[in-house]
Amino acid sequence: MKHTSCTCIIPFYNEEKGVIYVIKKLSSIKQFDKIILVNDGSQDNSLEIVQNFVAKLKSTRIHIISYKKNQGKAHAIQIGLKKVKTEYVCMFDSDLKKINTKEVIYMIENMFLHPEIDMGILRRIHAKRFIKIFYRELILSGQRMLRTQDLRKIYEDDFEKYQLEVAINTFMEKNKKIVVRYPFTGENTFKGKKRWILQGIKKDISMFRDIFKYQGVLGYIRHSFSFSPINEKKYKTSK
Repeated sequence: MKHTSCTCIIPFYNEEKGVIYVIKKLSSIKQFDKIILVNDGSQDNSLEIVQNFVAKLKSTRIHIISYKKNQGKAHAIQIGLKKVKTEYVCMFDSDLKKINTKEVIYMIENMFLHPEIDMGILRRIHAKRFIKIFYRELILSGQRMLRTQDLRKIYEDDFEKYQLEVAINTFMEKNKKIVVRYPFTGENTFKGKKRWILQGIKKDISMFRDIFKYQGVLGYIRHSFSFSPINEKKYKTSK
């Protein structure tokens, strides 16, 4: 397999309890040429904890970007994207649990092997039923890999905060791109567990308000059913 390059961007905000686990897991993946950690204005000890951990790793692949004001995931990814020089970029949430690095590596190498694939999405196969129904975890999954040039084109559109994933999906549909879903046993931490229940609910309401602002309620419903990534089994065989 010829060498194809990929950078991983991990934005984080107030994730002092779980971000190190994610960094530790993903930093073990040699297929990432670079890992960019973006501190989106954390108000807890996340930045200090991450800086200390990265310093101990002494890895030239890992870079930290930080700014004081929280501006949302879309902005954090955009800031990290400015430092990306590889052909592909992979995005990961900082609150993941039970990460199986073999699944991540499989997606990366499968996309390297099949350049006709424009984007890969890691689908949480063990997500609870209510997550699949109400949160549409496939279309909102933060774990995805795509070409850097495509993500830069997507950022020419006007979107913010929680609208990143639906903006990416919309671009892929509009341009008839090939999107493949890959199985992922990892899990996101439910917002209500990271914060007080009421705060978690407020966060969810804010997220969907942002999404509906971008494409409308009916547009989101249509999108939920029309966006249908291909099963990775179609691309299992080598060329």
